[in-house]
Amino acid sequence: MRETEFLVEHIHKFEMRITELLNTILGRLDDIERKEETMGKELDALKTNIEALVSDVAAEKTVIDSAVAAIKGLTDQQAVLSQQLADAIAAGDPAAIQAAADAIAAQNQAVVDATAALAAAIPAGTPPTPVA
Repeated sequence: MRETEFLVEHIHKFEMRITELLNTILGRLDDIERKEETMGKELDALKTNIEALVSDVAAEKTVIDSAVAAIKGLTDQQAVLSQQLADAIAAGDPAAIQAAADAIAAQNQAVVDATAALAAAIPAGTPPTPVA
């Protein structure tokens, strides 16, 4: 009978130790799950921030591309008007010279207007309308 009591007592102690270890393991698993949930939320927030950054960069590129297109359009138009004035002067045609001078004045006003629109559009983050 003593052997049986001895075995029962050791089995009971063994079961208690196993239960204690299992509870420790379950506690650690709970910790891991909480950390995993927190990391998931942080990852979602990071993903949202990255998506916003990509969108901001794309918008910035649009603004820059619009400004470059506007400047190129103005430069191209200025070259055409300069050639018209040179041709009118070479031809000695006062009406053509005046027409070219008027076109250059209008172009200069377009540059002033485009500069103001561009200056307002860049801080607002919106692309200006390119001037042709």
